[in-house]
Amino acid sequence: MDYSRNWLFISELEQQKLAEIKLLIVGCGIGGVVAEQALRTGIRHITIADGDTVEASNLNRQNFTARDLGKSKAETIGHRLTNIDSTANVNIIPMYLRGDELNELIPSHDIVVNTIDFDAPEFPLVHKICERHGKTEIFPINLGFGSGMTILNKTTPGWLEHYQVEAHTEIKEAILQHLLHSGVIKDYLVNSARRYYQSQVEYDSQLAISSSISASMVVGAIVSMVKGEQIPKFPNFQYVDVMAPIII
Repeated sequence: MDYSRNWLFISELEQQKLAEIKLLIVGCGIGGVVAEQALRTGIRHITIADGDTVEASNLNRQNFTARDLGKSKAETIGHRLTNIDSTANVNIIPMYLRGDELNELIPSHDIVVNTIDFDAPEFPLVHKICERHGKTEIFPINLGFGSGMTILNKTTPGWLEHYQVEAHTEIKEAILQHLLHSGVIKDYLVNSARRYYQSQVEYDSQLAISSSISASMVVGAIVSMVKGEQIPKFPNFQYVDVMAPIII
């Protein structure tokens, strides 16, 4: 991969540091978009894990095409990355990671992007393992026409600890309420949340633009780490929304 066009914003030394990072992406929804942006920015050691297959409802926001329907998400994203750069170190794991696999994989990686389903017990487990081994966890969440993101490490509280909930199934509600009552979320999202709770649908509404912003925030945070910049950590979230542009 030729990263020469990055020169004005990423120094040669920073580019080398990015190339040395070992990135584990758990989940290939948002994670598949993260993986491509990470590779194009300079992260060359990427492990992608997901046991799901591509469905038609994924195509509005995830990194797949109609030709991928029915195929393994992890394998499809892996092939996409190697088609971009065949020299990159891409490790494909076409399965859902449980406790044993997470305990084995996380110690050998530097950063974990956690896009595991909220209802899975493995979601809070990622932080516990990262904390134990001094690794960094990045969590992105699609929000309408924008995204939220937070970073957890050994200095931050965990999900269950901070929100003071007993079960992993309560974390999603706690995060959403945290964001909705932050005072910065746009009114349209607050109104959408009311409709969401009233509808009681089995699936979330997510947009392609949000997945792209989520991926950009994750990769941007990794670049900031490489540059040695201070980044807000959990329980603080970063929030970006194209429906709330800054006018200059």
